[in-house]
Amino acid sequence: MSWAAQLSKLDWCVFIALLVMSFAFLIWRRLANKNNNSIVEYMVMGRTLTLPMFVTTLVATWYSGIFGVTQISFEHGLYNFITQGFFWYLAAAIFAQFFVRRAKASAALSFSELIGQMYGKKSAWATALLIFVKTLPIPYAIAIGLFISGFTGISLNLAITLGILAATIYCLKGGMRATIISDVLQFIGMFTAIGSVVAVSYYSFGGLDYLTRTLPYSHFSLQGNHSFQVVIVWMLVAFSTTLLSPVFYQRCFAAKTTKIARAGIYISIGFWVISDILTTCAGMYARAHMPDAAPANAFMDYAITILPEGLRGFFLASIFITVFSAIDSFLFISSSVISYDLFNKLAHSNTSRNFCIVVTAVITIIASRFFNGSIEKVWLLTESFFLACMLLPTILGLTLKQALPGDSIFKIIIITFMAMVLWQIFGYPEFIEPFFIGLAINTICIILDLIRRSALKNSRRLTIITDQ
Repeated sequence: MSWAAQLSKLDWCVFIALLVMSFAFLIWRRLANKNNNSIVEYMVMGRTLTLPMFVTTLVATWYSGIFGVTQISFEHGLYNFITQGFFWYLAAAIFAQFFVRRAKASAALSFSELIGQMYGKKSAWATALLIFVKTLPIPYAIAIGLFISGFTGISLNLAITLGILAATIYCLKGGMRATIISDVLQFIGMFTAIGSVVAVSYYSFGGLDYLTRTLPYSHFSLQGNHSFQVVIVWMLVAFSTTLLSPVFYQRCFAAKTTKIARAGIYISIGFWVISDILTTCAGMYARAHMPDAAPANAFMDYAITILPEGLRGFFLASIFITVFSAIDSFLFISSSVISYDLFNKLAHSNTSRNFCIVVTAVITIIASRFFNGSIEKVWLLTESFFLACMLLPTILGLTLKQALPGDSIFKIIIITFMAMVLWQIFGYPEFIEPFFIGLAINTICIILDLIRRSALKNSRRLTIITDQ
């Protein structure tokens, strides 16, 4: 039965009223945002981002995968809090302490531009291609598809297409300032929706005693039903993703000062802790109450089942706004990679920017069909490729101000990427994740290049001494 069929008249009134008010506000703010001609305004909001807005946009954009994390917690329990929470807090704190100042001082408008400052245009272009794939809103396309499919009963692929089409039309008059306004509603909707489900669950069934009696032991294990290797992959993904995140860098580029960016990240960690506790508990309650439900929609089915009349409509509207706003944010980031980083001339025209948004949306719809509704698979695949290629070059560049020449880094990125693609295509031992292969090859290439350069220097010194 579709979720729509389970709503009362009161639920429908609340659902429609909340959506109409929210989108009326968002559209009004977008139409009022007329100063997008400046590329600095379009890309980083004129570098005027204040602390409250910095926290709101970072929390909302970084933690917008509600369908993904509730699905993971439904299937694996506490493993979700460890792999999607704890590791990320540590990584964010490291970023705030050691990376913010250098990122802000670069005066760049994008992560690819920052790489270009360190390693040259070719490396920047290769990085931009990787970032484009990484930031495609595939997880959020699947999420909006799951929502529309569950709400109406239509197929997932059709639902994804309709959701992305609506988001694309809405996103055409954009820029970062308009995206920030969407993130405010996303922030509110995210916490109220999940919080209401956990509160009603606790009141209806009880707390930890109920969960420990009902759930399998693996739901209280740090690795859930996964191997320890997967936990390690997620730990590396968390650290790598955060240190290389276009979202983090763009928010830092947009902040008024370095102090605002650093403080904003620390405050955001506090909100993320609350969010992860809520999503983990919500998924575990869903598993306890509906153990045979399909994981992809289990949390939503559970919420519709237990929430009282009126609150169901509020919950569904909040979830829809949250996912929809996430698509808006990532469509903007991905399309700006095309218009600014790959083909810079396109960034200076609203018509060209809109064309890039449409191209990004079409690619997202096509790519979403290959993952069968699994958001976790999307995250692991796209993050693994990007991080294995870019982790060490970025850290070396930010800490040592260029450990290798640009040509070497460009070649290393290409070699790493191709090795991972071949590993994926030919299906080598599945117990070794492609991420580890890519990271190992990336590390070996960097070490060999350092040895080669050191040998060349020594050879030149000996030549000079011999000539003397």
